[in-house]
Amino acid sequence: MKNKIKRLSLFFIAVAIIATIVVPERNSTYAATGYIQKKITIYKSAKQVVDSFNGVHAYYRKGGNDGSNRFYSCAAFVKRYYKTVYHRDVNNLLHNRTPLAKGDSFVKVTTPQVGDIVATNTNHGTTHWAIAKSINEDGTITLIEQNWKWRQGGGTKSVLNRKIKVSRARYYRLKSETRINAVALSVSETSTLEETSTENGTATEVTESTSETDADAAKILLD
Repeated sequence: MKNKIKRLSLFFIAVAIIATIVVPERNSTYAATGYIQKKITIYKSAKQVVDSFNGVHAYYRKGGNDGSNRFYSCAAFVKRYYKTVYHRDVNNLLHNRTPLAKGDSFVKVTTPQVGDIVATNTNHGTTHWAIAKSINEDGTITLIEQNWKWRQGGGTKSVLNRKIKVSRARYYRLKSETRINAVALSVSETSTLEETSTENGTATEVTESTSETDADAAKILLD
């Protein structure tokens, strides 16, 4: 009887150990990020943290267009992100220009990946700059950005985790990162090792869900 109990105990211990083993998923272009697109209210006069990615905050303030502001503009966020994450000083974020980086260079790519600089032309004859936060299976990308806001009902609105179609934008990647990713891809084809990291953003005062067309229909204040 004691031997039977001992065997059963060993069996359940083995089952418990097997249950704790995590089998890595196959490498995929798309990640289940859980980012939800939401319309939010900008209610602070300074430094409202609307989103955060890889430890870099996207700041907003209520009011009009901040396109020329060195802290709140869309270009300011891109510069801050690349300085923090890639340790590169980025400039030349002007209309229809290719970004420049001290000690490196940017290449234009057709297939975006997380961390790429995203450029879209606005209906004001300017370029809006953002960072690719996730690449989605439905042919869209999720952005993290600053200065995507508009006036509505006497207040200032924005969109958290705004999504756009991949075909709507241009994408720029550091040349050094392109080489690193090419090497990583080569290694992944012969190895089962995988490293995946995602970081959920947070928003203040989420009010209601919205769509890309909601923002487009409003009088958007862009760079």
